[in-house]
Amino acid sequence: MIGIILLIVLLIVLVMLIVMTYYLRTVKIQYDATEEETEASSIEKNKTGITSSQIFVYTSIILTTVGMVAAVYLYVKGTPWEAHLMEWMNIVIRWMHITFGIAWIGASFYFVFLENALNRTKDVRDELAGNLWAIHGGGFYYLEKYKVAPKTIPKHLHWFKYEAYFTWLSGFCLLFVVYYFNASAMLIDKNVLDISPVMESV
Repeated sequence: MIGIILLIVLLIVLVMLIVMTYYLRTVKIQYDATEEETEASSIEKNKTGITSSQIFVYTSIILTTVGMVAAVYLYVKGTPWEAHLMEWMNIVIRWMHITFGIAWIGASFYFVFLENALNRTKDVRDELAGNLWAIHGGGFYYLEKYKVAPKTIPKHLHWFKYEAYFTWLSGFCLLFVVYYFNASAMLIDKNVLDISPVMESV
């Protein structure tokens, strides 16, 4: 019964957090529109606050989802459904780990290709290490690599970091699902020492 109540409470929290993400995105778009019209430091401060709030909300969504899975686990623990839940968690997290890993490796290969294909000699400005024209999906792209950071960093800078973050996070979750949640099958040899899974993970 406690698992069901906890699951309902976390579901309500999750819905509120998702609604909050849409609200914060709308406010950020309004600040972006205002910033184009006027240059004010207070708008930049507010945008920084909104970005911090978005990061907090996204982290809360992930933690709430983990809490919901834990609540479901508490509810089905000791029943035949526990094995089904463990198998589904194993397959879903394993596929997430594989997918994020492919994205991470793919991004790395893409940048290796860019580095090797750069035009480093013809019509290259002094501050550039090279440039490249590319086509993909019917769109033409022009890329420039700077020798050092440009004089002004663009406000909308894309970071290729989330592939690595989510590969690590999903791998860590997979470690828990495979070994710690099922310690009696993987880590404890009852013939050597008959201890509880909680003691084994400590």
